[in-house]
Amino acid sequence: DILSFTFLYSVVSAALFPFGIPAFLYWVLYLYNVPRMARDKRRQAIIASLISTYKRQVSASELEHLAAYFGGSKPDASEASMRKFEKRCTRLFRRMDTDGSGSLSPAELSNQLLQLGLADVDIPTLEKIFAKYDGDGGGELELEEFKPMMMDLLSHTALFDGLEKWHQIGENVEQLKVLYCHDWLRIQENSELMRKKFMEERKHAEVIRMDEGLQMERESAIAKVMEAQMMSKPLLRKKVLFMADGLLSSGVVAINAQSWDLSGGKEEQLALLHVGFLFKNYEVS
Repeated sequence: DILSFTFLYSVVSAALFPFGIPAFLYWVLYLYNVPRMARDKRRQAIIASLISTYKRQVSASELEHLAAYFGGSKPDASEASMRKFEKRCTRLFRRMDTDGSGSLSPAELSNQLLQLGLADVDIPTLEKIFAKYDGDGGGELELEEFKPMMMDLLSHTALFDGLEKWHQIGENVEQLKVLYCHDWLRIQENSELMRKKFMEERKHAEVIRMDEGLQMERESAIAKVMEAQMMSKPLLRKKVLFMADGLLSSGVVAINAQSWDLSGGKEEQLALLHVGFLFKNYEVS
C-alpha cells in the first residue's frame, strides 16, 4: 500500500509540477494586477505612437511651431471668440509680412520661424502647404487665405497635445473618432518601405481605373465617418485598439519595449515591492 501510494503521489506530482507552479505564479501576478498593467502599458505606447504619427501626417513641424507661437486654442462658434481669433490672425500676419505687400510668402514665413528658434525650415514643405490654401495660385497667402490655414492648424494641434493617457482618450469620443477615421496609409517621409508599398498598391489601383479607385476611397472614408458616428463609446474604443494592433503589425506605427518604471503609479509600485522579482526584469512589447 505504501509503495503504491508513493508511486501514485510521485506520478501526480510529476504531472502537476510543470503546470501547477507556473499557474500559481501567474495567480500571484494576477492578484497584483500585473497582466492588466502590462496591457495598459502596451496600449499607452501604441496610442502615443498613433498620436505622434497622426500629428506628423496632418501637420508639418514648421506649422506645429507656428501654432505654438500663435498660442491659444481653436475658437468656438461664438461671435466673440471668432472676433478674437481674427484679430490675432491679423496681428500675426502683419508681423510676418515684412515687406508690407499684403501677402505672405514661404520665404517670409521661413524667416519668421527661424527667428522663433526653429533650427531647420523646409521651404518646399511650406510651398506645398501654401498651395493648399492659395486660392488664386499666386504662391503667396493673403490674409483671408491665412485665416483658414490657422484655423485648420489649431484644430489639429488642439485635439492632441501628445501627452494623453489611454484612459483619457478612452473617454474622449472626439479623439477616438479622429483616430479611427484617419487615413493611416498616407505616405510617411520617414518610412521608405511603407512608401514603396503604398505606391505599388496605387499602381495596381490605377490599372483598374484611377477615377473609380478615388471614388471608392472617398465613399469608404465617408462610410467610416458615418460608422464612427453610430458607434457607442465602448465599441469605438475596441475598434481603435483593434485597428492599432493591425497598424502595429503592418509597420505603420512602432513602439519601443516598455519597462516597469513606476509609471503605473502606486499600484505598480506595490506590485514591484512585493512580487517584483517575478517580472521586473521583463519588458512589455
